[in-house]
Amino acid sequence: MILLAAGLAAALSGIYLLWQPQTLDLSAQVFRADLWSQYGWVIYNDAWYDGHTVPGYSLLYPPLGSLFGPVAVGIASAIVAAVAFAAIGFRAYGERAWLGALWFGLASTVSLWGGRITFGLGLALGLLAVLALQRRRPFAGALAAVAAGLASPVAGLFTALAAASVLIAARLQPVAAPSRRRLVRAALAVMVAAGTATVLLALAFPTTGFQPFSTDTFVWIPVFCAVCFAALPVGETTLRVGIVLYALLAILAFSIATPLGSNAIRLGATFAGPVMALALYRRRPVVLLLLAAPLLWWQWAATVKDVEAASGDPSTEAAYYAPLLAELEERSAAGPIRVEIPPTRSRWEAVYIGEHVPLARGWLRQMESEDLHRFTDGRLTPAAYAKWLRGHGVGYVAVPDAELDFLAEDEAALIRSGRLPYLHEVWSNDDWVLWRVDPADQQSVPLDSVEPDGYTLTVPGPGRYLIRMRYSPYLGIVAGEGCLEPQGADSTLLTVPDGTGPQRIEVRASLTLGGLLRRESSCSRD
Repeated sequence: MILLAAGLAAALSGIYLLWQPQTLDLSAQVFRADLWSQYGWVIYNDAWYDGHTVPGYSLLYPPLGSLFGPVAVGIASAIVAAVAFAAIGFRAYGERAWLGALWFGLASTVSLWGGRITFGLGLALGLLAVLALQRRRPFAGALAAVAAGLASPVAGLFTALAAASVLIAARLQPVAAPSRRRLVRAALAVMVAAGTATVLLALAFPTTGFQPFSTDTFVWIPVFCAVCFAALPVGETTLRVGIVLYALLAILAFSIATPLGSNAIRLGATFAGPVMALALYRRRPVVLLLLAAPLLWWQWAATVKDVEAASGDPSTEAAYYAPLLAELEERSAAGPIRVEIPPTRSRWEAVYIGEHVPLARGWLRQMESEDLHRFTDGRLTPAAYAKWLRGHGVGYVAVPDAELDFLAEDEAALIRSGRLPYLHEVWSNDDWVLWRVDPADQQSVPLDSVEPDGYTLTVPGPGRYLIRMRYSPYLGIVAGEGCLEPQGADSTLLTVPDGTGPQRIEVRASLTLGGLLRRESSCSRD
């Protein structure tokens, strides 16, 4: 049974390997693997969103993705996850777990096909933690749980929730005392380890903004939770507790703006079908048959949509961006520029342009959450757009002739309307139109260079200088004299003391105690 589940995951992974659809989430995985390949450990990166902290997304995936490639990591994660789930199911349900194991062999590749490699890696490690928990091995479970949280904070949170379900259920069930104590210890170890790793990573390297969670997405969680809870036999205490905890987590993620947001759906969509197959096969086969189609739809609908969108989309290929990149590199020869590209549906500009020329955006929805209101539903005005471009230090705007992300539709329409006197068309081809932003709108000091983890600039003397780079407590001045402090959400203020002449200021990011403590300013003398 375990081998069959692994074989199914491997077969579907093989099909993926032959096809390799360039789905939108895969672009972020490729970017982060490439970043590690080129520069190694990077705390702060300037390529996206005026600069952003990197490790909070994942500590483990970038080096693995760099070493083996994103696809190889995704395939290995899917197979390991399938094996771990099948082993868990076999230990709990015996031979009747075969259907659930095979279903999860299919489900384990959802993250691979969707390009969510980081989550797939965390999911595999989380299942290994649950397997160790089930076998009453707290140390091994804790190690795997920590790894899950460091691989993917979302997967780490789900691992902690699974362990909490076991812990609560163990307290409710009349299990023999020694056996229950061992189970409780293992569950507690996994819960604390996963939760601690996830929380510490989020605190040390927080993600700015929140993940949107629409009502249309959220509503399926309570519906499926209620149906599955009612369908489970009374004796399935752990699963019932897990459903309740998951429903509460989803309600919190929907009610409160957090980086989790709609990512909460992944737990239910991935596991509901296989888990119900474990619990209902032979005991309530008719109920399982009725639930199978809706649960399969919930599991695969979003991924199938992403694969369909990527198929035949020229904006997923490097050749689509090559002419624009050549033009931008020529225009940036005299100094760094930042480009705004109204995001495509595929988001591959984050790789093919972002790896060479800094972008005002990239691909991390949480970092765009502040723009959701102003850029949608017809609210974007010429004045508001001018302010946004100025606030992000954008020198050029490039609009593609490709399917756009919902966030970009109003922006592209406004640009094409010809009502923006501060934009001047300077280049175009069949796929792109490039506009230069009126330099009179720029109110910041120009940069001499932009590096993977910092930047340099030249100042004429004492004063206060606005830098259109997002402040990070990990940034510090390593050459020159001055102090850095945040200026709004997206900029940095440099204060150069009296008594200094013209100088070159070099700013770099490094892992420091001040950064971990989120210092509000950083001076060259610190």
